[in-house]
Amino acid sequence: MPAAILDGAAIAAEMIEALRPRIEALAAAGRKLRFAAIRANDNGGSASYAKAQALWCAEHGVEYRLEDLVPKATQSEILDCIRSHNADPATSAIMLHMPVPKGVDERVCATEILPLKDAEGMHPYNLG
Repeated sequence: MPAAILDGAAIAAEMIEALRPRIEALAAAGRKLRFAAIRANDNGGSASYAKAQALWCAEHGVEYRLEDLVPKATQSEILDCIRSHNADPATSAIMLHMPVPKGVDERVCATEILPLKDAEGMHPYNLG
């Protein structure tokens, strides 16, 4: 089979257009979406990604909440933050920014995010 070159920007635009009516319908029904990003690092790429997420959410009517923990946050602190958003019915999706601090097991943290709120699909249930 020959290789195919994918147009990531076009695919992203199609996905956003497919999501737009769903986001609008939820908002019309009084259900505003909230995306919670948890960041516990001082990585420049992660900071840029968080800014891009905030912009995207603002443009598409999704509330964005960045939990900017200290770069030396413990696994317990990160898990507490995840659990707080898991328990909050206003939080629709959760994402843990990488890298996590040394000594934190990212798999344990990913597993703690409820599968229905797992924005990246990293929970073992979502991986399949």
